[in-house]
Amino acid sequence: MPGFALPLLLATFVAPEYVAVPSDADRPYICNLSVVRGLSAGRHLLVREGPTSGRPVIARLKEGARVYICNEGGGWYGIAFSTSDKSCGDQAFRGLDVRKAARCQSGWVRDKWVEVLTG
Repeated sequence: MPGFALPLLLATFVAPEYVAVPSDADRPYICNLSVVRGLSAGRHLLVREGPTSGRPVIARLKEGARVYICNEGGGWYGIAFSTSDKSCGDQAFRGLDVRKAARCQSGWVRDKWVEVLTG
């Protein structure tokens, strides 16, 4: 088969010690790009200090707000998001490198109101 000749040829002549494969420690954890969805008109998603409804509300997000999911558990997402004071920067549709999430606002939201776009 002609489509397999080049990869087979490369595999034959490239010694394993010359191929750099990054370890898991070298790969950054990427927070998934997501969006707030399913809210009724005029309602906001409450962002809490921790993953329970008893924790203080620290922000409110509108329908369509872009967030990054960096953690999850028990029906809650740990998110990072931009505010007027803290910007996550221009991460577009690639997600957010968790090492850069410290510059964003962060909190917890119920998972049923967030649609994951990447990951």
